[in-house]
Amino acid sequence: MKKNHRIKLSTLVKSGILAFTAMASMSTMSLEFTAVENQRTLTPFIQRMDSDVLMDSLIIEVGLPADYNPATEKSYPVIYLTDGGTHFVAGYGNATYQAIEGIIPSAIVVGISYDALDGKTPSETQLRRFYDLAPTAVTMTQPGSENTPPLGGGASRFLTAIETELKPFINAHFKVDQDQEIFFGHSLGGTFALTTLFSSPDSFDKYLIVSPSVWWDEDVLFNYEANFAAQHDELNKKIYFAVGGNESAPVNFNGHVTDSMVKGMKKMYRKLKNREYPGLQMKKKVYKERGHLTVVWQATFDGLKYLLNDQP
Repeated sequence: MKKNHRIKLSTLVKSGILAFTAMASMSTMSLEFTAVENQRTLTPFIQRMDSDVLMDSLIIEVGLPADYNPATEKSYPVIYLTDGGTHFVAGYGNATYQAIEGIIPSAIVVGISYDALDGKTPSETQLRRFYDLAPTAVTMTQPGSENTPPLGGGASRFLTAIETELKPFINAHFKVDQDQEIFFGHSLGGTFALTTLFSSPDSFDKYLIVSPSVWWDEDVLFNYEANFAAQHDELNKKIYFAVGGNESAPVNFNGHVTDSMVKGMKKMYRKLKNREYPGLQMKKKVYKERGHLTVVWQATFDGLKYLLNDQP
């Protein structure tokens, strides 16, 4: 990717508060942020990213850990998460406060979401989310969906934008440990996580996969898993699977009835476990009395604790 970086860094220490500011621009994006930190208060920057790959914009949030200091040699694991508009608080909050209390190592959190002020309607934004996170295009055939465009199909392009535009920027301007890149995806974000795991396994080292939509396009993810297994003898990854216990109803999507979210997650976990890949570490949990939305916070706490520590 053609890069044209300009960066200005300054630090200010006053009354025990470290203020860190940076301004940077690239040929494909422009980001500007200020993060102010002491031991308890952290403010992430939120800025728009214009992507040449996507031919559209994204909102990027970057949260730095409480002990982040650009003047030291220390590098940090980085957590990339989709649906940042709803899940950045869970990701950054859990990562930051667990680190402050010594439960996990400190980590940088990068949220990816959509610009609510870009002129698109909520329906158009939702269509774009389907396109970015789902691997295949599904033509809707149910009554009343005649004017609905195909859903999904852009996951590979979305991953390209992360790999060639977002990651290079984050790596260039923050102290990232590139051997500890974690992806956190919920719902369709979990679909994107599994798609990435099977199609581009070197993209991330660890995965937090919450309530994944494994039912997408008549269970196409299981085809991806089988194809991956036919071509690979090992999978050196660490994965935490989670789902809400209340997600137990069968899923009816586009007239195709498939397993519930609970059964789908368990089935994918079993498939991977039965492969007996050397180096693969996994854990799963069904959270009782939690639904598709309420499962996220606790699953994020437990998932980051598992992924960022050395426990098998």
